[in-house]
Amino acid sequence: MKKFLFRLFKCSLFICLFYETSNWCEKATKGFAISKISSSFPFTPGWETKKTTEEEKEKAEKALSQTFTYLSQGGQSFVFASEDNQYVLKFFKHHRTRIPFHLNNYLPFFKKKMAQKKKKLERDFQSYKTAFNELSKETGLLYVHLNKTKDLNAKATIIDPLGIKHLIELNQMEFVLQKKAELIYPYIERKIEENNLEEVKSVIQSLIDLIVMRSQKGIFDEDAKLQRNFGVLEGRVVVIDAGRFVKDENRKNREVYKEDLKQITERLKSWLEKHSLELAQFLEEKVNDV
Repeated sequence: MKKFLFRLFKCSLFICLFYETSNWCEKATKGFAISKISSSFPFTPGWETKKTTEEEKEKAEKALSQTFTYLSQGGQSFVFASEDNQYVLKFFKHHRTRIPFHLNNYLPFFKKKMAQKKKKLERDFQSYKTAFNELSKETGLLYVHLNKTKDLNAKATIIDPLGIKHLIELNQMEFVLQKKAELIYPYIERKIEENNLEEVKSVIQSLIDLIVMRSQKGIFDEDAKLQRNFGVLEGRVVVIDAGRFVKDENRKNREVYKEDLKQITERLKSWLEKHSLELAQFLEEKVNDV
């Protein structure tokens, strides 16, 4: 009996140690691994974006020649910031579309779940394609690479959360290169503290123009949350997360996009009322003028 209890104790201790080690590794790496951003997707014509000019391509390759350090992650991607802090490089999370080998044959539930996640990833790809093709300036997108290629003259050096360097063959990766913007709320708060209300008014007008223009192109943003998905770049507002765009001709209707505009800016208006009544009133007037 004592031997049995001792073995049970050792087994329990091993399981606890394994769990804690696994948990520590997950936290230390922020969940990142090269295998998680690698895919075996075949060439898909529907993922092809507009052709970039040689000048645009060279600009992207120059930006990609820097070292990129792990910055954050979202539901769609792992994000790395360039050493000059001017760009972000996003790699899609492909591991969510793969079934662990030991579950592949006898758990149909997982196959269905993975199929749903792959469909979501394909939706994200279509969104970035739409954003790059029609709203590249409004999203700060410099390069969107959704199919594997052979002609991209760039390899990226990235530093993972553990400080380990990796050289990435970008021709074989699905990725997004985007100009780095400052989140809109911190930007406005900083300008209010500097008493630079005119710049804030310019940003508010830029925000309204962006939402109206996007709507007039028949594009709807399913996740238009200002506090986390919008930023300010070179004095104008851009959409930081362009992964939830869908085509919707109904958005071209003025009454539809005006209501959309009110909903998107409602929380900003409430926030401004606590920080600057002048700016809150300015926002309300501009929204009503649309």
